[in-house]
Amino acid sequence: MKPNRLSTKKHTTLRFAVILSALILAGCASTQSTTSSTSASSASSTVSTEESGADETDSTGGAMNGTIGSVIEANLSFKNKDFYIDYGTEDTVKIDLSAPKEADGVKVSGSTVTITEAGTYVLSGTLTDGQVIIDAGDEDDVRLVLENASITCTTTAPIYAKNADKVIISLPENTESTVTDTVTGTDGNDALTAAIFAKCDLSVNGTGTLNVNANANDGITSEDKLKITGGVLNITSADDGLVGKDAVLMKDGTVHITASGNGIKSTKSETDKGYVYIGGGTVNITAEQDGIQAETSVLISAGEVNVTAGGGANGEQKTGNAMFGGAQSTTTDETLSTKGIKAEAALDITGGTVTVDSADDSLHSNDSMTVSGGGITVKSGDDGLHADNTLTIEDGTIVVEESCEGLEAIDLTINGGTIDVTASDDGLNAAGSSVDGGPGNMGGRAPNGGMGGQMPNGNGGTPPQMPGNTSDT
Repeated sequence: MKPNRLSTKKHTTLRFAVILSALILAGCASTQSTTSSTSASSASSTVSTEESGADETDSTGGAMNGTIGSVIEANLSFKNKDFYIDYGTEDTVKIDLSAPKEADGVKVSGSTVTITEAGTYVLSGTLTDGQVIIDAGDEDDVRLVLENASITCTTTAPIYAKNADKVIISLPENTESTVTDTVTGTDGNDALTAAIFAKCDLSVNGTGTLNVNANANDGITSEDKLKITGGVLNITSADDGLVGKDAVLMKDGTVHITASGNGIKSTKSETDKGYVYIGGGTVNITAEQDGIQAETSVLISAGEVNVTAGGGANGEQKTGNAMFGGAQSTTTDETLSTKGIKAEAALDITGGTVTVDSADDSLHSNDSMTVSGGGITVKSGDDGLHADNTLTIEDGTIVVEESCEGLEAIDLTINGGTIDVTASDDGLNAAGSSVDGGPGNMGGRAPNGGMGGQMPNGNGGTPPQMPGNTSDT
C-alpha cells in the first residue's frame, strides 16, 4: 500500500553516470519527490520477421519471458491470407446491401444476408437494421471486402461470423465502411457481445477505413484469434474495443479506440492463449479501464502504442486487477482496473514506442516484466513500471514523468538502457530482503528508510557516491 501523498514534498535529485553490469536498488517508505537518471549500455534485443509461401506462416520471433513465454512465442505468426490481396484478381460474389439478392453462397431473408460457402464477397451499399451472417463449413475461409458498406442493426450484431475456419475483413484503399449496433444480440444461449462478433479466427487487413460504433458492448470480438495487419479502425465502444479471447495480434495498420471498458483484451488462461502481441502499426487507446489487458502475456516488439487509461495520472484511481488478483490500493471502488498495459504472466517490450498516461500503474505484470529495447514514456497515478515478481531492464529508454513509485518489483535488475524517473515516493523500489549481484549491485530494504540496503560487503545504508554523482536537497 502506498503512503498518503503530501501537499508539500521534499525534492531530491540524483544523477548517475556509470556503466552498470547489474543494478538492483532497494526501495523505502518515504514521502519525498525524487528524480533519478540512470544511463547504461547493453546489446539491444531484436525481433525478426520472415515472409513465407502461400500456405506457410509469416513468423515473428521475440522472447516473451515468464512461465509461458516459449509456448506463446511459437504462436506469434501470420498466414499470408491474413494480409491484403487484390480481390480484382479473384472470383468474387458482389452483394449490394441496399437491395441484396441471392447468389452462389448467399441466402437472403428479409434484411438478413447469410453467406454459406468459402469465397470472396464484396459488400457495398447500405443495410439498414439488418445483419450479415457467415455460416459456412468448418474448413471454409470467407473473405468480406467492405467497399463503402454501411451496416446497422438495432436487434443484434450487424456482422456475425457464426461458423467458418477463418473470416477475413478486407478494407480496400480509399474506401470507408461503417458498422453500428444498438443492443447485444443472442444466438440461442450465446450472447453476441460485439458489433462484429466471430466465433472463429478473424483477420482485418487493407488500407481503407472501418468505423465501428458499438453502442451495446464491445467493438470487435473473436472467440479465437483476432489479427490486424492493416486498415484504419475507428472504434467507439460501450465496453471493450478489441477482444481476441485466444489472442490479439497486430502487425500493421492504425487503430483508434475510445472505450468505456478496456481498449484491447485477451481473456483465455491456457498457456498458449490469452496474450496480446503488437509488432507494428499504430494503436491509440482512450479507455475508462485498462488500456491493454492480457490474461497471460503482452509482447510489444515494434510500432507505436499510445494509451490513456482511467482519465490519466490525474484521474480518479480505480484500484486493483478486476480481471485477475493483485489490488494495490484502497478506494471504495474495487471493481475497476485502470492500468495502462497489464499482463498476468509476463510483459515484454523489445522495441517500438510506448506512451502511457494512466490512473493506476502504467505498465503492470502480476509476474515478470522485461524491457530490452524501444522507448517508453509514462505518467502514472501509482507506479510507472510494476512487476509483482521480477522487473529486468536490458536496454531501451524509459522516462517516468509522473508516478508514486517509478520502477517497482520484488527483484529489480538493470543491465542497460537509459532511465529517467520522477516519483513522489520511491524512484526505484526492490522489495526483496536480500540480493546477489555483480559490481555496483545494491539490494534489500534499508533499515534507515533511505535509498540503500544490503551492500555486497554486508553494510547497509546510503549507497556510495558514484563518479559524477551529485545530491541536492
